[in-house]
Amino acid sequence: MNKTVGRFLVFSVITMASVFAQDTSLVVPVEPKVQPRHIIVFPTLRPAGQSSTLPLVRAAQALSDKGIALTLVEDAAGAELRSAVNRSAGEIASLIRAPVEQARKQFPDAKIHIAAFGSSAELILETALSNTLLNRVIVTSGDFRSLRTKVWTSARLPALIVHAPSTQCDVAPFLEAHVAAQRNSFVLLRADYESIDPKPGCGAGTHHLLAGLDTELAGALANWLDGGSIPPSIGKAGFDYAAHEQIFKYAVSGTFGAKQLEMTLLRPIGPGPFPLAVFNHGDLDANSVYLRHKHRFVDRVVAREFLRMGWAIAFPSRSGVGLSEGHYPASFSRTDGDPTYKARVHIEDIVPAVNDLRLLPGINPSRIVLTGQSAGGYAVMYGGTLNLPGVIGVINFSGGRTDLTGTGEKSEINKMMVGGFAEFGKQTRVPVLMVFAQNDSRYTAATIRASHKAFIEAGGKANLLLNEPIAGDGHYIHRNPATWRDAVKTFLSELEPSK
Repeated sequence: MNKTVGRFLVFSVITMASVFAQDTSLVVPVEPKVQPRHIIVFPTLRPAGQSSTLPLVRAAQALSDKGIALTLVEDAAGAELRSAVNRSAGEIASLIRAPVEQARKQFPDAKIHIAAFGSSAELILETALSNTLLNRVIVTSGDFRSLRTKVWTSARLPALIVHAPSTQCDVAPFLEAHVAAQRNSFVLLRADYESIDPKPGCGAGTHHLLAGLDTELAGALANWLDGGSIPPSIGKAGFDYAAHEQIFKYAVSGTFGAKQLEMTLLRPIGPGPFPLAVFNHGDLDANSVYLRHKHRFVDRVVAREFLRMGWAIAFPSRSGVGLSEGHYPASFSRTDGDPTYKARVHIEDIVPAVNDLRLLPGINPSRIVLTGQSAGGYAVMYGGTLNLPGVIGVINFSGGRTDLTGTGEKSEINKMMVGGFAEFGKQTRVPVLMVFAQNDSRYTAATIRASHKAFIEAGGKANLLLNEPIAGDGHYIHRNPATWRDAVKTFLSELEPSK
């Protein structure tokens, strides 16, 4: 039977049912130019007919012209689709068994390979690397965020990772793919573009989907599958990723010696020197991916806003977060005798980062702003009292001390938070912008207003942007830049460089 995939070409399709009620479609052009030497089994884990934008599917004709056929494993029912993160390696192994056996039976002289895309990278690699029925593994634009320390010691198959450094797909950052390739001796093929992707996201037409590189991708894959050498990149280089995003380690002294903490720095495109924002994350629970899976902490929604304004932005990961050494401090009383205590604990991991960042080339050491959200926002309020060299302002997104109980109750006026702001106001000599929403789940609007007032009356200088209730929890207003973009831009433009 014949089937049209998207608008690309007509395929001859052999369909079979697997044990998970999936359709497996062996895709071969109706009149192939050459007999397939290679079969790529590609479990897209998407509903039937919704894979046409994926790089390998778009390149199917170019692959076929080079003797490579593509087998798509799609979800026949659609409604039964579950994301890769909710599947198991055993399920994936069962899912690909039928198409692999069918391909081997129909094309006994062809080599059989497996491909993955996006969030399926971990499961496919876990399933395929020790599979004796397969020859090679291909991963395009994979999500390697949870695999930063992973080494596949039982791997028997060569693997190729294809990734675009310029992508703005937040769930598949390039640096994680690069680290995975280095740790496991995978081949890394960069998909280069002349500039950073102007379209944030992972959808059609983005660098995440390797837009415009179908022919070059097919050529590189054909050479690699045949055992030949491939160039380090396809596409057209121009975007300087190494200057745009970097991971640093910095030392923080402690009771039992120094510990190494992790930090990511992103810079705007250009030579600089750039003013710098240092963003500090909020509290994390034990199930957070930053603690359990060691994800690198970068809030790319916030980062994009500062980068567009011409500011570099750094994201220190406090103790125990990501690959930072140490344990994350999680036990703070709702009735601390010293309301500034929690902020002082957290800022200990931040001050050394600021000191190191000031010395980097391309950073303006006299124009630094401390910013953060929740516990990180509260920490930078204390940081504003320290008169750190080069720090000229503070932006606090929803930062305070909650007295929220296990039943979800909070005081109309949280005296501990108000007292903390009063203490900060006594010693802060740089301007402060406080960004909150009225439907913050941690503190009432009355507490927010009282805290701002206490800060001002104690001698601090601060503007309060208290937004109307936003969709969801107002505590995460930093993820809603439309509510604060103009205020932050104005605040930054009015700051005076440090003397």
